[in-house]
Amino acid sequence: MGSCLEYGPQNGLCDERTSACRPTTLYGQSKLCAAEAYIAAGATWGRVYFPFGPYEPDARLIPSLIRHLRAGQSFDCSHGRQLRDFVYVEDLAEMIAAVLDSDLTGAVNLGSGEPRSLRSVVEHVADRLEARHLVRFGAIEATGVDAEPIIAADIRRLREVTTGLPMIGFEAGAGRALAWWTDRLSGTT
Repeated sequence: MGSCLEYGPQNGLCDERTSACRPTTLYGQSKLCAAEAYIAAGATWGRVYFPFGPYEPDARLIPSLIRHLRAGQSFDCSHGRQLRDFVYVEDLAEMIAAVLDSDLTGAVNLGSGEPRSLRSVVEHVADRLEARHLVRFGAIEATGVDAEPIIAADIRRLREVTTGLPMIGFEAGAGRALAWWTDRLSGTT
């Protein structure tokens, strides 16, 4: 499994066949090296975008947002105009299974194909918690990879072997993630 960070800066959706890979992070560079070896051997390499859901590390965007807002704390973030491709973990698992059961080889983007602004993600979760007033857009500067205007997948290759995915999607997935984190923070998980 690889990462969308293998692509580096792009001006639009990342396409496995036409987008040049120019990773700017050591993580992206190391994933790309592994990808090149696997692809040269005729294997399939999944490039995962931004998975979210239960058991996600606390420091990631959605869990951090939930923890802050549930505690009544302000949540400082960038302007939020960056576009990202969030994929719910159960949808990602279905995508991986479909690709493994297929004849696809080479790189395959594993994302929702639905770029959304970080602002819309934050507002969606904050609204569900009735805490949008605690979100402070523009309070911190986006730097490095976080400043990239778009990191999102063109999923045409994935669509060759999947239909009806994502099944859960962002809104329902965010609801599930919020319920899981709420239970966890309440001590019931």
